[in-house]
Amino acid sequence: YHTAGEEIFAADIVQVSNFETLLGSRVSVDVTAEGVVLNGNVNVTVTDIEASNGVVHVIDAVLLPPPSIADIVIDNENFSILEQAVVAAGLATTLDSSGDFTVFAPTNSAFEALPPEILQAALDDPEGLLTEILSYHVVAGEAFSSDVSQLSSVETLLGSRVSVTATADGIILNDSVLVTTADIIAANGVVHVIDAVLIPPGSITDIVVDNDNFSTLEAAVVAAGLAETLDSEGDFTVFAPTNAAFDLIDPAVLDQLLADPTGALQDILLYHVADGEILKEDLTEQTSVPTNLGPDISVAVDAGNVVLNGNVSVSASPVYAANGIIHVIDAVLLPPDAAETSITDLVASNPDFETLFAALEATGLNETLASEGNFTVFAPTDDAFEKLPRGLLSLLTRFAPRILESILLYHTVDGAIPSSEIVTQDSVSSLLGRNIDVEVTEGGVILNGNVKVITTDIQASNGVIHVIDTVLLPIRLFR
Repeated sequence: YHTAGEEIFAADIVQVSNFETLLGSRVSVDVTAEGVVLNGNVNVTVTDIEASNGVVHVIDAVLLPPPSIADIVIDNENFSILEQAVVAAGLATTLDSSGDFTVFAPTNSAFEALPPEILQAALDDPEGLLTEILSYHVVAGEAFSSDVSQLSSVETLLGSRVSVTATADGIILNDSVLVTTADIIAANGVVHVIDAVLIPPGSITDIVVDNDNFSTLEAAVVAAGLAETLDSEGDFTVFAPTNAAFDLIDPAVLDQLLADPTGALQDILLYHVADGEILKEDLTEQTSVPTNLGPDISVAVDAGNVVLNGNVSVSASPVYAANGIIHVIDAVLLPPDAAETSITDLVASNPDFETLFAALEATGLNETLASEGNFTVFAPTDDAFEKLPRGLLSLLTRFAPRILESILLYHTVDGAIPSSEIVTQDSVSSLLGRNIDVEVTEGGVILNGNVKVITTDIQASNGVIHVIDTVLLPIRLFR
């Protein structure tokens, strides 16, 4: 235990947190103002005495080989509840065996912070729930804090993952559990003390059901009959749109999907599911992901952010489930067939746009907005058209279609401009050649001083629609 299997000089020792000995157990290294300290209390007094076959460092105390993880737990009063749990679950022999393990060890205070009924339920079910909880605290292999801090997650003996975030305050597990003491070296691994008990995650279905931000996704999954699938064993990767993502879909289109749950809706949901667990770091190495529907999702990395199908962003932090992983996304992924829904298609299918669609047909612009290319359309509702002087629209349609076409072109911008970009501009240039003024107020986005944008970012295959409550009129057109 006093001998390393390689030549380690003082300059090397101060660069590491520990080193492995010929016994197989490790010695911890701390660099202090007074010098190098081994295992917390043994000082290196003389360094770098060179020999023909290595190097000698003089120390002021004998290094004692560390006990096993089981012994560390048993000998520490702060782990008495953990000891009770480990013994009850029959894991003491495992944690006393040879093999390397990493254990995230909750203190007594951590266990006492659990709701009493949960702790009692676990203790009453030692071979079931208790074993699952404890297995979720153990990782195969030796992972010191310097290793863990470089990871986004670790896989436990339970099979489920624990997320890892390295912060200025230390290592955080599952977004809320702090590693309070790291790198307690054992003969068969390493122990990290934590301030709360890690609770194993539920299935993908459980997570979706329990998260208010996924209520629309929940309704869709249940309607499509996929809840049982995403609750089953086997690893899945799910790209999960939030409620805000579903809100970007035209309401009439969403209603149509929900009315056909085992058809188009199920296809769209299957396009969000892939077999196997694809971690965030693995996702960045791929150019596409095969889905359970069949067609692939394209993957790109833009300034460090993962983007799917060219315009759907993946959130920074994945959610780990018992049967896979969830990547939260900011828009609904549309399969290739569904993605062919043009601006004209969306307008035609929405009962709030009957007047607009009739005007597009009368001027032939319905074909333009069904073509390839990117457009932004500020779409007036039927109520917006009713604000026009009585008979004006009919008059324009019958006797001045070119003026009607100009009005519609004034509602159309070249390029797909999301609302996040519009709010950064003072104006946007329409296909008519005239600008539309943009003002951001407490009440929302206002165009030309009196036209309110009431719905934003309805995605189409060839652009985006923003719904407005008043028809935009290019005033000079009537002078």
